[in-house]
Amino acid sequence: MSRTSAAAGFAIACVDYALDHARLHAVREVVFVQGQQVPVELERDALDPLCFHVLAVDAGGTPVG
Repeated sequence: MSRTSAAAGFAIACVDYALDHARLHAVREVVFVQGQQVPVELERDALDPLCFHVLAVDAGGTPVG
């Protein structure tokens, strides 16, 4: 499933952790580790591959949320 907001300039899609873990962690690094000072060892765990993940990307495909 993918949803696009042309007015906002981004798209939101359900993603596969195995394929998109690097992009997911890039966003989570900024939001949780840097922004909220969550220790990286707490932010990442063995349940990540089992969870449902959604990723927002801009028109160029860069993760934004």
